[in-house]
Amino acid sequence: MKYYSLTFRTPCDGHTVGSRLLNAENVIYIGQQESADIRIPCSPSMLPQAFAVIVPSEDGESWRLVKQTDFYEIKVNGTAMNYVHALESGDMIEFEGSQPLKLRFMLHDDTSYDVAGNIAFQKRLFSPLGMAVVLVLLVALIVGVVTGKQKYDTYMSDFTKADTTDIKESVYMITVDCIMLQMHAPGYASGVYETVDTTEPNEYTHGTCFFTQDSLCITARHCVEPWITFNWYEYNENTRVLPKEVEWVLKAETSMVNQTDTIYRVVTKCSVLDGDSCIYTFLSSGCSFNRSRDNIFRMGSEGLVWRNCVPFYNRLDMELGDFAFIKADRAGELQLADLDYKEPWDFRTLKKMIAGFPKLNNIDFMTKTIGGITLPRLDEQGVPISAMLLSVGVPAGYSGSPVIVKRGGDLYVVGILSKADDFDKDQTSYAVPSTEITDYNSEKANEQTRYRR
Repeated sequence: MKYYSLTFRTPCDGHTVGSRLLNAENVIYIGQQESADIRIPCSPSMLPQAFAVIVPSEDGESWRLVKQTDFYEIKVNGTAMNYVHALESGDMIEFEGSQPLKLRFMLHDDTSYDVAGNIAFQKRLFSPLGMAVVLVLLVALIVGVVTGKQKYDTYMSDFTKADTTDIKESVYMITVDCIMLQMHAPGYASGVYETVDTTEPNEYTHGTCFFTQDSLCITARHCVEPWITFNWYEYNENTRVLPKEVEWVLKAETSMVNQTDTIYRVVTKCSVLDGDSCIYTFLSSGCSFNRSRDNIFRMGSEGLVWRNCVPFYNRLDMELGDFAFIKADRAGELQLADLDYKEPWDFRTLKKMIAGFPKLNNIDFMTKTIGGITLPRLDEQGVPISAMLLSVGVPAGYSGSPVIVKRGGDLYVVGILSKADDFDKDQTSYAVPSTEITDYNSEKANEQTRYRR
């Protein structure tokens, strides 16, 4: 059955570091009241109260942390929470008090806990050698944080240490450094474009990319073409000024659709970062995109063309075009899965997670366990007509992350993260199936060739 454990990362009220609480259907109160299931030691000056409560969802498949106080701060993974947080396996929960309390939340699906036993506590006993190992690890962690060399990683019981190493050596942060307007005029050699203007993104943006064993650098398309998420389509220059890159793309789209003599395009320069070091740079013009998935329509009275890949609302179809890849000069340890939709993988029994670089408190590398994966809907020919549905919430920065599944001892990327659900950001996300890349035909999807005379 599904249940969760809360592992004490600090001693509290008779519980040592490593003690665990197991629970499933019962509400858990955490605070300073005598009746709380986890009682936080407090000074006489503090108001006895429940800090927070952990409640299960109606289907018993997930849990939420609900804040119960306005006086004291509660943090999840180092970030102060407001009211409700959808708990994910590996989350670190921190509470104030005369003795601050830290609890690690982990999900389980086995027979080690009987719901009839209500709340169960387990003590973890350390041998002198085990305690010494723990102290060494703690010292190493502190040194890593101080030097800035240690990358943050949630605890992953489902993946081995070797798996974690392979993933970290394959997944990196990606940024857009500058945006360029380029033109191809009559008389230019085929494929030659000249840069006529440059600009920087309106705000600092970053996403996630990863390298495969066959040297592909893969990310979400909107990480290298950030303007495709621009969702204001009522063009009126008297009331609002469009971002410069949006104006450029409108000009480029119009030149291609109308097949004018001078063709324009918008190109970005992207950097792949490992900490503070840039390990790879490329131009978006060298990437492969499947623009045939785009929705192209006219804007305003001037008939300007605009495209949108990432949907405005809760849609699954247009996200299939939200990927980009380029042949790189370096390889990673991940491999794309060639999914079999006739005999689909049983994702219920496989270990699965995403790895990326969220925009949270300067955290570098981070992982999140995926509760479940729903395969895309298919047309009569067996071609996906919707994105993958992931039971996981993701913050900004995870776009382009690999959806990793462990099958038969090997790591496979079954999808590329596109976005969180617009109406259920804490629980649901969408990903482009890996087959959109493995089955990709660049000649059919090359829109620039199609538009030129």
